[in-house]
Amino acid sequence: MTHSHEFKKLGFIGLGAMGKPMLSHLANKLPEESRIWVYDVVEQMVDDACAEFPGRVLKAKSAKDVAQQVVSLDAIV
Repeated sequence: MTHSHEFKKLGFIGLGAMGKPMLSHLANKLPEESRIWVYDVVEQMVDDACAEFPGRVLKAKSAKDVAQQVVSLDAIV
């Protein structure tokens, strides 16, 4: 069973008033090897988050791309 502290890939959609602080908290608290794929309709918000957390926060092209990046096809039965 996977515990929350063992997540390697996460998806995050929306970097508004609540989303940006939540993303920052996750990026600071998760293990170093964790990666967070992010999408927002305001591309500059995503670019800023990626610049703030290089290599940890990764830019997705769309909400669908976020899902595809974090879901393991092996996990789908």
